Amino acid sequence: ISKQYQRQQSQSQNKVVNRCVTMWLYMDERSGKVLDAGLERTLISRPLALTFQSASDLLEQTQHRIKEEKEEDPMVSKARAILTVVERTVQRWKEHRRNTSESTQAREERMAAYEEMSRQVSGYNGDNSYSRIGGHTTSFRDEERSGFHRTRGHRLIDSANDLYGYALTRMVRRLNSSSKTDGANKKQGFLPHVAGASRDGRVATGPLRRYIDGVSQRQALSLLCDGYGGKPLTKEECIEIGQRTTDALNRITNTNASKQRAKSGISSNKVISLSQQKKAVRMLKLQMANIRKNKDGTSSSRLAAMSTGKGSEVIVMGVGAVATCKGIRGTLKPGKKVMITIEKIDEENGKVLATIVDKQ
Repeated sequence: ISKQYQRQQSQSQNKVVNRCVTMWLYMDERSGKVLDAGLERTLISRPLALTFQSASDLLEQTQHRIKEEKEEDPMVSKARAILTVVERTVQRWKEHRRNTSESTQAREERMAAYEEMSRQVSGYNGDNSYSRIGGHTTSFRDEERSGFHRTRGHRLIDSANDLYGYALTRMVRRLNSSSKTDGANKKQGFLPHVAGASRDGRVATGPLRRYIDGVSQRQALSLLCDGYGGKPLTKEECIEIGQRTTDALNRITNTNASKQRAKSGISSNKVISLSQQKKAVRMLKLQMANIRKNKDGTSSSRLAAMSTGKGSEVIVMGVGAVATCKGIRGTLKPGKKVMITIEKIDEENGKVLATIVDKQ
């Protein structure tokens, strides 16, 4: 964190208060199991604004490096201590959750697959650098280059959001359970969900960015904070909000996918851009030119590839080009490793046609 940034934070940290929705948790530090939780409205002083990069830097600084710092903003020192404790505590819950929830295990597998796809497309090494042709390596952080990867800062926020959603859902279920036990005068609560989303997944974690999360947080305040936020939504209203949000998201997804296919002929708009695809296709064409041909003119080389989880698309590993495989019914699981042969390369339009010859 720059000295100028530290000074700005120090000068303003106590001048502003923020209204917050705060969740507290009691957790077994040995097992990571949540023992109790609650939701409250709170006022806090101005927080220290950290990017994923700066948060990761704080977490990764060694004790030796800290001692070498002659002067450090007290708030930065406090932030490092809090981040370290929170990361350790949340990680214990994450491990417990991974061992007890199939949906959490499946999500972790998807995230690992997407990260590997991004690594293949962009050359990300997993150590905060990108590989480049000729052996040159360029340092980077998440704000400086594109690509899906998870630094310690990313993983901490990701796990904290999972924990928040899990605990909030648990509190609402406990409210419903007590309503059935204590009589009809007790209130029952429901939360709106997007169709297809796990009922144990995230909820109300992005109220400033997603409409349905804003509604969910308001509903949680109504149910758990003595009616603050207005009258709770009924079950029917939650279902209607979830359905309308699902319809809107589907329309946005379909529109974006159509635009991407019109531009590049590939649907993995979150995996690779058209410019990246064309560069990767050129590299693939050069690589294929060096492969020895059989007497009948076919290639004897098999290339390793990974499914993107979108239709019959795979990423050619080591090159990063997206190829469409013929003869595939349905969709391969994201991250599925396969062996392919290249049938056709259209360098001008950035398209590759391949055939799967073996599934690993």
